[in-house]
Amino acid sequence: MRALKGALPVAILLSVGMVVMTPPASAAPVTPAEFQAQVATAVAASGVFTRGTTVVSESRNLSSGASVLMMVNPDGSLTWSETTISGRFRVRCVRVDRCWEQSDVDFDDVRWHLLPSSSVTYRQASAFWSEWMDVPWPSGATFDVATTVTGATLFTAAFPSDDRVVAETILVSGPSVTDTVSVIGSDGSRAATSTMRLSSQSAPVAVSPPAKRFLGRPASDLTDWQAVINS
Repeated sequence: MRALKGALPVAILLSVGMVVMTPPASAAPVTPAEFQAQVATAVAASGVFTRGTTVVSESRNLSSGASVLMMVNPDGSLTWSETTISGRFRVRCVRVDRCWEQSDVDFDDVRWHLLPSSSVTYRQASAFWSEWMDVPWPSGATFDVATTVTGATLFTAAFPSDDRVVAETILVSGPSVTDTVSVIGSDGSRAATSTMRLSSQSAPVAVSPPAKRFLGRPASDLTDWQAVINS
């Protein structure tokens, strides 16, 4: 559905296969406009975009196996681990213009390589989420809003696709929002295909530069990594 290279491929760290979700205690159908408005209100009120907090983003494309775990402090320091079908990438920044990458794809070794300044760019997490949601659902989609037994808010958009139904659920619980895409079979079975979670925390993640013995040659080419931040 939606993706960012070097940031968030479509999809959260849930197990591949069947997903068991907290059942809703109540659900009510709404119009597409009402759905969008209620999602925006709930996510904004959750605290996930609170300025000065650390953003944690977790994503997984369950079809390809691609995954990302990124933790970004409000000063721009971060840790980042990404696995794709090409290989594994890790990025570490002690500040916005001092970052290293470890990649068996880009460097063909396991050393950390200093990246050129501005290799990592930042955008506000709220702006990223707005773009993530700014993708129209297919015609014929239905929408409902539910409250789970734990008190979280669950938004669901569903639309037919061949002999199956594709459902996108947005779960807002505490200072976090989880977007999951699932396929529902004609027998009622439900399998997640991708998921993405954004959350915020007050405690920053500790980031230190790589030890000198693990450093390789500095990278000469400017890379293109984009992190989400609550600065």
